[in-house]
Amino acid sequence: MNLFSSPNLLSSRERFRARAFQQAYALFRERYPEWADSLFDQPFLEQRIASLLKDDLVLPTGLSLASWWADHLGLGDRQRAYWVSRLTPAASDFLHLLRAALRQPEPVAPLLRPQG
Repeated sequence: MNLFSSPNLLSSRERFRARAFQQAYALFRERYPEWADSLFDQPFLEQRIASLLKDDLVLPTGLSLASWWADHLGLGDRQRAYWVSRLTPAASDFLHLLRAALRQPEPVAPLLRPQG
């Protein structure tokens, strides 16, 4: 199950992180449509990143993320080295976009005023 797929079941902090992820992915897709169309896409990234965000774990490096993608595709050593080197800059940019989105202030829920 995708950790971002049921917004009603998420805490406000998790919803904020899910929105940050969506925002970062939308910018990534605009910048790198060829990678988004090469299975370095939203489902792959959600699978790899969502649980890290949910559990407050450290995000990977671009190289690690590119390596996970190559493992996911089952690339042989020669192909793996080539494609990981090609993807790493874009993967690093996605992580940069995500970190920037996560640094934005979280929206504060409005205070309820007592009626009287």
